[in-house]
This record gives sequence, structure tokens and C-alpha cells, in this order.
Amino acid sequence: MKEITTSAIIYRIYKYSDRSAVAMAFSPEFGKFKLFMPRAYSSKSGFMTFIPGTVTFQMKDNSDLHKFISFAHEPSYYPYTQTPDIIMRLHLLFDFFDHLYAVGQGCKVFWQLCLKFDEGNYRKVLLYSIYRLLIDSGVNFHLACSRCGADSGDMTLIGGELFCTKCGRHDKRAIAISGGALERLQTFADNDKFRETEFDRDEELELLAIFNSHIDSVLGKAGVLKSYNVFMEVV
Repeated sequence: MKEITTSAIIYRIYKYSDRSAVAMAFSPEFGKFKLFMPRAYSSKSGFMTFIPGTVTFQMKDNSDLHKFISFAHEPSYYPYTQTPDIIMRLHLLFDFFDHLYAVGQGCKVFWQLCLKFDEGNYRKVLLYSIYRLLIDSGVNFHLACSRCGADSGDMTLIGGELFCTKCGRHDKRAIAISGGALERLQTFADNDKFRETEFDRDEELELLAIFNSHIDSVLGKAGVLKSYNVFMEVV
């Protein structure tokens, strides 16, 4: 087994036994990977998830479950766990990531975005990060009518395609997208506009509802993102 040290975020821990656990991690070098933590619950303080840092582990050649050795949190990111608005958005963001990427897959841009959260931009970073995950994983939708090319006004999203009010059809899978929400989504593809755009609570919730419904459609199952429901109850 080869010992590896790399930048990473451990974002989820599942209990395996009284003292051990399996952790899900993400790094720019290895993407999504799994770690066996033999003494995960030996510390009274527990393990802080979502804090970027440096992980050391033994990589197994014949398994996708690698042996955890140590993790050094980067202290400058401790405010993440001390800011509820950030930590609950990281829970939601990594739920999207978990459902869009298999073990061994990842997005290097996503790593950079995970380092950008602060108390003034958490809505903006969350929405743009989800948008980039959708693009990188190949399940994003073109922001114009699939039939006539219209790129403004109210739309419906059906099976990953947008339709304007003239070209749309009745479909139980249809996701309504207002003209205002479409304009906000289009700023993600324009660096200058996005840099100048701010998102308030209502705009954030409207776009998250669209992203959540789109994931349900892509995966063919309703309510896939459990953290979304929790987020909507708390925010």
C-alpha cells in the first residue's frame, strides 16, 4: 500500500462500529474517495467535517476503501463550522456532489469554490458551485428554448430541456422557471455579469428549487437530496 498526503475535505462520516467509521472525502487530486477510519470515535471532540485540510492515507490497489492515517485541518477555515449559514450550505452542496459523482470522479474547479465561502458571499458561492457541478458532470441544461431558441421570459424545464411558453407542452415532469430566475441563471455563464450580481434569500431559494427538481428528474426519483428538505425547513 502506498502512503499519500494530499489536500482534501472530509464531508461525511458513516459509523461502521463503536469506534470505527467510513468517511467520504474529496480532493482536487483524487476526486471523490472513501476512507476507513479505525479510531474515528476515540476522541471526545469528534471529527470536524467540511473543513479543508491535509489528509494522509494508505491507498489500496485492490479496493476503493483506503486506510485513513491522519487529517490536519486548516485553521483559517474553522469559521465554516462556526457560521450556520455556511455549514448548512456545505451540507447541501456536497449532497449534490455525492449524487452527481462516482468514486474516483471530481471537479478541480469545485475544490477552488469550496475554499471561497465567507459570511458575505455564501449564497452566491453555493449557487455557482452547483451550476459548475451540473456542467462538469454533464447534466446541465441549455439556458434557451430547445425549439425556437428564445432566451428570455418564463420557461419550463422538461427532461433537461427548456421550452418557452409558445413551444412548451403539458408534462407532469415540467419545472417552472420564471423570466427573472432565467436571467439569474444566465449570469453564471457571463463572468462580468456574475461578478456584479448579488442573490437575496428569495432568489437563492427559487434557483435551489430548480436545481433540486432538475436533479430529481435526472436521477428519476423524487426527493433524492435529503439535505434540501432540511435546508428548506431551516433557512
